[in-house]
Parts: sequence; C-alpha cells; structure tokens
Amino acid sequence: MMSKRQVLGLIPARHGSKGIVGKNTRDICGKPLLEWTIEAGLGSKCLTSLILSTDSPDAIKIAEKFDLEVPFERPSQISSDKAKTKDVVRHALDFLKSRGRHFNDVVLLQPTSPMRDALDIENAWKIYEKSNANSLISVARADKFASNFMYFSNNGEDSEFNFLRGAEENSMKPIRRQDVLPRWWRNGAIYIFQTQKFLESDEILNDPIVGYEMSWNKSINIDDEGDWNYAEYLLNQK
Repeated sequence: MMSKRQVLGLIPARHGSKGIVGKNTRDICGKPLLEWTIEAGLGSKCLTSLILSTDSPDAIKIAEKFDLEVPFERPSQISSDKAKTKDVVRHALDFLKSRGRHFNDVVLLQPTSPMRDALDIENAWKIYEKSNANSLISVARADKFASNFMYFSNNGEDSEFNFLRGAEENSMKPIRRQDVLPRWWRNGAIYIFQTQKFLESDEILNDPIVGYEMSWNKSINIDDEGDWNYAEYLLNQK
C-alpha cells in the first residue's frame, strides 16, 4: 500500500448504453472494454479494495475471471442512462458501510477510458495525497480546443444562418494558439475524492480540486463509434 488511508476503487459499468450497444462488455483489441480498466485497477498499488458496480450479467462474468469483487447487483433505479454517477457512488459506499467497511477516499475509474493504466492511477493518487486536495480529476491540455477558439450560437435553432458570439472576450480576435493561456479539459479517466466531503456535499468534486495531466492519446473517452475506432487504433499502437 502507498497510503495508510482506506481507499476504495470503484468501477461503474451499467448494462445499457445509447451511444454503443453493450459498450462495456464489447470486445476491443482482443478483450472486453471493461477488462482494460479492471487490469489497470488491479495493477495499481494505491487501492485498498476494488469493486465493480453493475447491473450487467456479462460484466459480472468478466469480473469473475479476475476474482474482482462484485458485492452487489446495482439496483435498476440507478442503472438507467439518466442515473447520476454520484448516486452510484453513494449506493456503493452505503452498501459497504452496512457491512462494516469504511473508506477515506474513492478512486472512480470509468471503463470508457481504456488508455488509462495502473501507473496513471498511482501517479494521480500521489498528487492527490501530497496536495491535500479534496478532489482530483484527470485532465488533458485543451490547446487548439481551448475556449478562446469556441463560439456560441447567437440566434435560435430555426435561423437560416448560424451567427456566432465568442465564448471568451477575445474569441473574435485573431490569436495564435501559442499565446493562449493554459487550459485543461476533463478527460473522465480518473476521479479521486474524499468520502466525507462527498457525503456532506453530495458532489463528487469539492474545492480545492487538483488536476492530473494526461496526454491526448491517453485521454480518449469512448462515447460513440468514432471514439471506439480511434481507441482501437491507439490500443493497437500500444
């Protein structure tokens, strides 16, 4: 263990998916998408326990291959596409607490980030612990996708033309990418947060929030077939 704190690793993997049917258990580069995250979690040294929260029989079968703990079947009311991640976290913590298991911190690992590995989890934990932050999120540099280069629609959806207004004060002025102040994009690969702060606020992220920077290639978050194809390409290169 890298820490004396009790750290829960939580992988949320529900059965349904609108973007890609059966996404979490679909094969990508020789193994189910979920398996990439299970291996990363089990390979990291900072977690006291690692569990899977799911309503999917197929996901449970995958977990059984690794002797990964599946302490409950996730209830249907927090398994729809409208369910909030914070409700999944609270359910897991409440269930484990009822069994006498208490955790200081939670490391949330979404299976849609297959490029994230055990070393990323460990390095993120070291930053979180050393910084004394209440929360950590993994991020990637926004660079050319920074808000300086983003625009809002200045008219309704029914308009023939899409008139624009800048997201930033200087968005309409020419600016070199090199001159843009550093900005980061939340990539969804790693969330770490204090259990007590989460329970008190009912929010996963509480200030101060520290970032763990990852490369763009490691920051792919699979939502649709385009993401899937790109992830498949990156995994093959890996």
